[in-house]
Amino acid sequence: MSLAVSAPVARPRAAAPVEAERADVLALRRLTPAQLLVTLWLRRWLLLLAFGLPVAAGLALALTRQPVFEAETSMLIQVTRESVGAADLSGLGPTVQTVEQLRVVRSEMEIATSRPVARRAVERLGPATIAPGLANPRPWQRALTPEEQVEAATTLLGRALRADTEPSTNILRLRYRATDRARATLVLEAVLEAYLGQRSETGHEGGARLLTSDLARQREELRGIEREIQEAQARFGVMELGQDIALANARLDALLVRENTLREQRAAAAAQLASAQERLAAEPERVFAGSEATNLAPNDEARNTLARLLQERQHIATHYAPGAPELRELDQRIANVRQTLERNERTAFATRRDIRNPNRDALEARLIASRIELDSLTRQLEEVRVQRGEAEARATTLRGADAVLRDLFRRRDALDGITRSLAAREAGVRLEESARRGGAAAVQLVQPPTAPFEGRSGALLFAAAGLVAGFTLAGAGLVLLTLLRATPATPGEAVANLRLPVLASLARPDEEAPLAELAGLLLDQIGARPVLHLTGEGDDQRGLLARALAEELALRRGRMVLLLDLQTDGAAHLRALGGAPEAVERVEGHVLAFPTAHERLWVAYESQHSQLTDPRAGEAEAARMLALLKREFDVILVVGADGSGYAARRLAGLMDANLLVVRGEVTTLRAARARRDEILAAGGALPGLAFTGRRQVLPGPLAALAT
Repeated sequence: MSLAVSAPVARPRAAAPVEAERADVLALRRLTPAQLLVTLWLRRWLLLLAFGLPVAAGLALALTRQPVFEAETSMLIQVTRESVGAADLSGLGPTVQTVEQLRVVRSEMEIATSRPVARRAVERLGPATIAPGLANPRPWQRALTPEEQVEAATTLLGRALRADTEPSTNILRLRYRATDRARATLVLEAVLEAYLGQRSETGHEGGARLLTSDLARQREELRGIEREIQEAQARFGVMELGQDIALANARLDALLVRENTLREQRAAAAAQLASAQERLAAEPERVFAGSEATNLAPNDEARNTLARLLQERQHIATHYAPGAPELRELDQRIANVRQTLERNERTAFATRRDIRNPNRDALEARLIASRIELDSLTRQLEEVRVQRGEAEARATTLRGADAVLRDLFRRRDALDGITRSLAAREAGVRLEESARRGGAAAVQLVQPPTAPFEGRSGALLFAAAGLVAGFTLAGAGLVLLTLLRATPATPGEAVANLRLPVLASLARPDEEAPLAELAGLLLDQIGARPVLHLTGEGDDQRGLLARALAEELALRRGRMVLLLDLQTDGAAHLRALGGAPEAVERVEGHVLAFPTAHERLWVAYESQHSQLTDPRAGEAEAARMLALLKREFDVILVVGADGSGYAARRLAGLMDANLLVVRGEVTTLRAARARRDEILAAGGALPGLAFTGRRQVLPGPLAALAT
């Protein structure tokens, strides 16, 4: 079945005024007790957690809190003549006039809580007494040195020590809290002793102490200047600057003279070497020494042999008889030697001797000596030049040292004069203060350091704080969750946020009583042949609601009803109502409707492709299609598609009525408001909304409170 109809399309009306939009925004932010109760029940576990965490923390602190003992001591501050007036130590300013009592007490309080007092108390007791955890750090903490432990304990003591006074009295109270009563009393006693000692030093010896500190500072600066002088002398290698400069200049002059002398000597040695080389080249290698003539052969031993043989024969002749063989042998040897001597006497020798020229030896020796002397003088000259460079560098260094040391000497002389002046004045002020020590003491101890026997742990305070924090956090979370809750849980919340009346509230889409009321309202107020557009966003059960409403109108009201679903293709409705799509030829842009098991109930199939939702189709085609459908059916229920666009706005403007479907805890308020504004902007009629998925969010007693 396909029908087409043409009719004028209603033009969209203008958007709501700005004032209405602002009022709508204010209405959305308005909180009601019912909304708070609903949020409280829906988010009860989260709010219970937000309430329980601070309460548990407060109870844990209350149970684990150790009792704290507060030791207290009181002192009476009196204004003595020491506070009446004191001469200016510089001698240039006026005399200080009388100090008011309140200022004196305030000054004493500042002294009592000063860091030097706390440090003296820590040094007296030890850091472990003030902060036992410093000696044994945790595994993740760095071990502190003894000086760091003292500084940390001093800081902790300064934070824990309290001093106060009443404006109308001159009583000064010191308080210290600790988890151990004996330790609190001991620490406060040490602080009191340190305060009295510090006050004695700063009060009775104030001027002398000031001058002493200045004198010590000046002396330290003087020692620093002396160290700088010593360091400069060590850096420049200076003992006595004037003497060193004179010695350096004398040495430089001597080196210059020595260098000139060596240059002259080297020139003389070079000249001697050249002359010796010329003379040596002119001298011959050898010269005649002499000639000799002799008849003695060289290496002649015959005469010596003869003399030995004659001596031996004379010796043997004394022991042997004449004619003995030994004597005969010796006589034969003697005869042979004499024959040899006779032959030698007949031979003569002549010798001529040439020797090396002695002048060449002398010249060569002179040449070698000249070369050695020239090399020696060259090396001496190089060494003298190196020494001259060192002497010049030393002279330059001494000139720089002279500028530095002169400035240091001037500073030392100035500091020495200041130190002498301060030393004289410090001695005079000390004598003056010694004369003033006979006055009465300005501080009298009224109450020694004592602590109560029972400490205060503050357990009730922590428990109450945890309870208050729990209520505060839970209340803030309740308000915030209510403001941020995106989905309405009850019809009242939907009405308050969308500012539309609820025409039907259904727990299930097929609930009979609300459906009957909605069907009667539709027939009575819209007209004889109404076209109802059920619109929404997401899974809001508008398809099921339209099907149940169609069954109510067709079966119980006897009307001819067409269910036209633009959200789906309609096959599910056909199956649920006992029908099925048939294979028929489809006219492009027309609506196909098939009967169901109920003769008065028809379901459109694949209506998304009709001219009703086609943005390319004209307004006249869509209007004609609706007019044709109205002629065929008594009631047309249109299930709107998700999303927005021109086709959807045009369809909303053509409807006799638009019904906004909101599902509890599923449909977001932002989507519902957007769909509502879209319908109103298109000029469509929007009598109200249908709330699906209704359930009893609150239990009986809370539900009665929420109404």
